[in-house]
Order: sequence, then structure tokens, then C-alpha cells
Amino acid sequence: MTYCADMVRFGLASHLRVDLKDVRDDQRLREDLGLAPLDLVWVVMRVEAMVPSRGELPVEPLLKVKTVGELISAFDEWLEKAARPAL
Repeated sequence: MTYCADMVRFGLASHLRVDLKDVRDDQRLREDLGLAPLDLVWVVMRVEAMVPSRGELPVEPLLKVKTVGELISAFDEWLEKAARPAL
């Protein structure tokens, strides 16, 4: 489990008020977890707050996210890009 995966799972579990172990990568955000689009925004903001020096996650990758694993991947890519030095 990566740091990013931990942050996303924690953000989801906190928002949903469920145990962390009940959030799995294969779960669909809307169908399995019952997240509405606004809920996803709140979760993203919560995770972004854990790494404030990185700015905001772009909205575009979120439009394609369907599962917890895909949300983790979107955050992984965001953190990776933010860590790269600007050329």
C-alpha cells in the first residue's frame, strides 16, 4: 500500500464514516460506495489538504474515475507530476 493509497482510502473512509478496511480498490465510487459527484469533490478536497504544497488536483482526471483504485491512480499521477522539477 502506498502513501497516496492510504490518503485516498482515509479520505473516503472519513467521508463515508466507515472503517478504513472497508474501502477497497475494486469498489465503484457511485454504485458501491454511494458517492454523488459532490461527495467526490469533498473527498478530493480532504485528500488535497493532506498535501497542501502540491496545489489542486486537476478536474479532468476525475471525470474518468469510476473506482477507488482509479481515484488512487489519479492522485498518484498528480503527486508524481507535482514532484517533477519544472523545465
